[in-house]
Amino acid sequence: MREASRAYYGEGDSPIDDATYDGLRQQVPAWEKEQPAEAVPDSPTALVADGAAPAGDVAHTTRLLSLDNVFDAEGLLSWGASVQRRLVRAPEGGYTVEPKIDGAAVAGRYHDGRLVKVITRGDGTHGEDVSHIIGQIDGLPEQLAVPATLEVRGEVAFSQEQFETANAVRTAHGAQVFANPRNGAAGTLRAKDRPYRLRLTFWAYGAVELNEGSFLPNRGNPRTGPGCGG
Repeated sequence: MREASRAYYGEGDSPIDDATYDGLRQQVPAWEKEQPAEAVPDSPTALVADGAAPAGDVAHTTRLLSLDNVFDAEGLLSWGASVQRRLVRAPEGGYTVEPKIDGAAVAGRYHDGRLVKVITRGDGTHGEDVSHIIGQIDGLPEQLAVPATLEVRGEVAFSQEQFETANAVRTAHGAQVFANPRNGAAGTLRAKDRPYRLRLTFWAYGAVELNEGSFLPNRGNPRTGPGCGG
């Protein structure tokens, strides 16, 4: 499991696709439940990114966590019950459902409307500075239309067209093609010395304030929160 996690969250060249990795990962907690005496305190299933993603040296403003998985109706109902327990009441208006973009989680920091830093999720508290990727990501512009100071969070991934183009470019440069879009995107984020540049796409899912300023109106309103922190 640890070797598979290192490959999956490492340089982006893992041959394991999402479904195969998720299936493998499901087996570990099931085994730990059956053999509690054999479970180790630092089990990868209890860590962000299974403890395999490089932590980096840039501290996140608030923890940047990974999403949990549900594979059946029982798991979905259990998740819904846990949400209600934490909220003390049922969510108003119900739930929304949307496709999951399975890429690499990043935080992009803007100061006065200019993108100054891009950070990987890492271990959830510290990530890697991958600001060399600025200018290569659709949906994460170098300059905003307004001079806002904030941190946006979301997933960076290849669109299907970008993935096909990326593999064509890599083939032309004599490099091995990416095994799948998710791992290719993770590797591209961290690559600094390639003789070519590949386009990626960013899908935002939340934002948080930075210490230097606020992007939220009515800062003194106690009902106004900092947005989704991932």
